[in-house]
Order: sequence, then structure tokens, then C-alpha cells
Amino acid sequence: MAYTHNRPFKKLSLGFWNRLEARPTRENYAQALTAETYDPLWLLTRQWQFGEFKGEDTGTAVFTHVETEHSKMSRFAPENTGFGNTEVYNDRIPVEARVEAEQVPFDLKTHLQISMYWRKLLKAYFPYSSFQALYDAFKNAYRLNVTTGGNPVEEANQGVFPKAQVLQQTGRWLLNGAQLYQDFKATVGVGNSIMNLLPQTLALSTTQVNDLGNLALGFLHWFEGLFIQPTTNTSWKPENMEYQFAHAVPSSDPQAPKTAIVAQEYYHGKLDWYNYTIAHGAHHNLVGAASLPNEQVEVTTQNRTMLPGPVRYRGMPVPRFWEFEDGVVDFGKFYENTTDLPQALLAQFGLIYSNDWQIVPYKVPVGSLSTVKKIVVTDVFGQKTVVNAANQKLDPTWQSWSMFNLNQSNAPLGSYPDNRLFMPPTVHKSLESEPIEEVLFTRDEMNNLVWGIERVIASPLGERTQWNELVRKRKAQLQTLVNFNNASPATPLVATDFVYDYITNEIPENWIPFIRVQRTGQPDRRYLQRGKMERYWPNVPGTARFIQPMSVLLQENTSNAGTGVYFLKEEEVPRAGILVTCSFQRTRWFGGKVINWLGRQKRAGVGESNSNLAFDTLQHSEKTSLQE
Repeated sequence: MAYTHNRPFKKLSLGFWNRLEARPTRENYAQALTAETYDPLWLLTRQWQFGEFKGEDTGTAVFTHVETEHSKMSRFAPENTGFGNTEVYNDRIPVEARVEAEQVPFDLKTHLQISMYWRKLLKAYFPYSSFQALYDAFKNAYRLNVTTGGNPVEEANQGVFPKAQVLQQTGRWLLNGAQLYQDFKATVGVGNSIMNLLPQTLALSTTQVNDLGNLALGFLHWFEGLFIQPTTNTSWKPENMEYQFAHAVPSSDPQAPKTAIVAQEYYHGKLDWYNYTIAHGAHHNLVGAASLPNEQVEVTTQNRTMLPGPVRYRGMPVPRFWEFEDGVVDFGKFYENTTDLPQALLAQFGLIYSNDWQIVPYKVPVGSLSTVKKIVVTDVFGQKTVVNAANQKLDPTWQSWSMFNLNQSNAPLGSYPDNRLFMPPTVHKSLESEPIEEVLFTRDEMNNLVWGIERVIASPLGERTQWNELVRKRKAQLQTLVNFNNASPATPLVATDFVYDYITNEIPENWIPFIRVQRTGQPDRRYLQRGKMERYWPNVPGTARFIQPMSVLLQENTSNAGTGVYFLKEEEVPRAGILVTCSFQRTRWFGGKVINWLGRQKRAGVGESNSNLAFDTLQHSEKTSLQE
């Protein structure tokens, strides 16, 4: 080859450049394509000089023997109870469903669905005369009391939700589905007679009573198959707005018979092994030696011999000289620098050591904590090599790092990394509905407040509803329902030198304030306490009352009477704010079983807000005198 310039060198100026081009000197490319070595003896001499001819055992691996120990999860505890409510763990449902699931609200549509299904069961198994008497007895015992108004605010709510009026007209024959389900679960679900729920005057034979009890059991099985309905959701920590829970895993070590694995900050809806931490310390209720009823302690050891295979990926360097790699992957686009270590490691693996890696496929049981006790590799020469963990007893915990190791909390000083692999029984893929509730926590620095803005709530029919739009509609509906003509007349003005205007400020009803406070006994921590704002229409009875939050997310610690205190840690609401949502989840579990539940998530907000909140003020009117 000969290299020539396509242009003579000259002083660079705008629009001119120099370029080197390779031009062949012959028409025959055969000699160039052979890639001959000009002086092979020189290359061999250099190899001898650097000691590359010394014997090296570079045998190819042919067998890999792996010895592992697997410990199945045996206990579960929500940390919100301080690990006091420890229970036996089972894998009938995924961990996300067990942690996130909360009671699905019994809206009017759910009451209607329950009423129609129970009516269908009774009609199918009883003659018409008995069916009518039975259903009348259930209607009298479980009549659904639908609010029909009574004050302007409730009447305005009914005007805002016109679809609910259709179901309210059927309230005379609707059943209270929530009470029916709870009573069935408390009586028939524990083996008691269903007649304890009905009047004694109802004449039923023994066979009919047994059939009615079986129908109630079938009703429970049907309803609990729709959604997971836990009694309480103790994994959700309201003051942190995240889930906290823990598992206990047995071990063959007599010094530590159980290991506590804790998830302290789970809020994003995707649970995996890196959300967990191995906890050391006083978790006696969780890792206590005493066995729980029906607890199964399963620790197994497996020995397997397998054939290792080379690691392959698209675009990796190929061993043949003239073979082209996959052009889809462009390693030349790695923009690495001295501080971007992940890209440097990836580029080094992909371009230098890719042909040296081998993979041994190994299935790990779901819901287990696995320990790789030994890996022995046998090559073609019959030599055996023991492979240990890269960070095994080399550095203390605070100096070591490994890709798939769990972090440790409260580890003793000088302890070594924990090389066990945790495989939680989590969901691989799930379907998520649109949020039925959405609350934005945002800071208002001008007023030194945090606002919980209810953006989306569930309507009486259980549908997703934009609450900020309904606030305006409800205000207009309230204005039409209130007869302002009957209100007492305003006080007449008195002639003075100046006239003042009384300026009031109004905040939307879906803005719930949180005030910065300090709790008793915790001087080093600041909290945000949920406050109240009053809805007031002058001289109109029934409207002077405090505004209550409509969403379940903001009704934490709120009783039916509207009392209760809700504290939120101040550091949980950053300057960008946070968005908390509540949505339905759907997935398939072992054997194709469909699991549905209602859970919460937290993500970053949209920044600060300005409520324009101001106290009532008096300001000078443009008129300076009444005489004008």
C-alpha cells in the first residue's frame, strides 16, 4: 500500500482540509488479504525473551461441580408493628400482594355486585317461596343506608356525582355488602351456623340451613377470589409513606438459626432482591428460636455436576481473524471517562476478557436464601480448581463491594461480607390500572406549609375522578342549592372618611394543609401534621364545618367522626414534592392463578406550589368617602 495526499499541504483556511486516503498499488489483492508476517522469527524471539514459552496449563473447563445450600423463607412480619406480629409465610401469593394489599373500598358498585350474586345463589338453590322469604330476611338485616342529603354539602355531593343517583334509587333492595361479607367470614368462615345472622322466626329445615351455610362458604370463596381483602395493612408506614416489612430465613448454622432480611424502603411497585438488607440485632420476635404453629423449616443441600458454556452476546469479539462481529453493537460509542467506572468495566469486559468467561446455568428455588458452598472446575487435563467468592474473607464489610450481595445493617465490627444469594418470590410482570387515588404533596415556601393536593379520588361508583374539577362543580352546585335570599341582610355601611374593602381568601377544598410541628419526646425531629380548613357560607346553616379529605391516602388515623392526628416526617417531602398513588394490580402466580390487589406507590413530584394563601385583610377602597 502507498499513502498519498489528495491535496497538497497549504495554509488552512475556511473550506479546506487535508485527508489521508489508502490507495492500492496493485490490482491483485491476494497477497494483501493473506496478512503475511514479514519476520516470524523476530516475533518468536520476542516471545522467548518475555518468557511466553514457559509451560502453562490452559486446559478448557469440561465439568463444573456446584454444592449449594437453600433455605426457604419461613416467617413474615410487618415492621410497622415492630416485628411483633410475626406470622408463618407461605407462597400462595407473591410478596408484593402480601405487603401492598389493602381493603378494597366497598363502593355502591361493589354493594350492587354482591347483592346480585347472593340473590342469584339463593334463587338457584331454593324454591321461589323460600327464596323470597330468605332474601327479604337478608334485606331487613343488611339494608344499605344510602345518604339522601340533610344539609347543603351532602346534597351538593349528590349533584356532583350524577351516576350515583341511579344506584341510590335502588337502595331499598340493595344489601350492605361489606357487612354481609364480614358477618359471613366471622360466622360461617369459622364453622358457626349462619342462623346466628338471621331472625329466629325464619322457618328453615336442617337441610336448608346446611345448604344456606354452603352457599355462604361459596360466596366467601367467590368474593375473596376477586381481590385480596386483608384485615389491616400494617406494612404501610404513613409517616414515611412507604412499605416496611421483613422475612426470617432458617439456617444450618447453630450460632444463628435464623436470618432476618428486612425491606426498609419499598414504595415503587417493583420489588427485587436489592430492596432487602440482612439485619443484625435484636429482632427476637422475628428470629426467635421457638417455632410458630404450622411453620415449616426447610434447609436443603444440593450437589450438581454440569457442563459450562461460553458467555456469548451480540457484538462480542470473535476468535476467527476474518470473521466480522455483529454490527448492531457499536463499542466505539462508549463515552467513558476516569469517573465513569461502570462503562469502563463494561467496555473492558466486552472487548478484552469476553472470550475468557464461562457460564454455568443453575436454577435457584423461589423464596430462598442460597449459599454457594463450593464450586470445583475440572479441565481437559483432569485438574480440579476450586473457585471461591471474590470477596470471601478478604476485607471487612465496610470496605468490600460485590454485585449481587445484600447489604448488612448493624453488622458487628470486623465482620465479613455475606455472599448468600436471595431470591424473593416476587412478581415478574403485572398489569396496573390507572390510579383511583392520587395525592400530590408539595411545598409552599411562601406560607411555610406543605399541601396534600387530592388530584384524583374514587367516586361513589369506584371510578377514577378528577377531584380538582369536581371541587369547582360542587361549589357551583352548592350555590344553586343554598337559598341566599333567606339569609340575613348584611350590615349597612356607616359614613366615614374612608371606606375599607373586606378581602377574603379562598383555597380549593382539595388542598389539605400540613403544618410543621414538633412532637413531644422527639426534640431532634420535625413532623408535618395534617391540619383543617373550614368551609364557611355566611348565615347558611349546615355549611360551617371543617373540610375532611376525600381520599383514603389522606384519611390516615381519621375516625368516622373526623378526629385523629396524622403526622408525616418532614424530610419525606423534598423540594420537588412527592406523588402518592393508589391503583389496582393484577398478575398470575404459580399454576396460572390470577391475583388482584389494591396497592400504593410513591414517586417524585412536580416541584413547589403557591397556594396564594393569605389572611383576611382590610384595604382602602378606591372611594375615599361615601358621599362620593
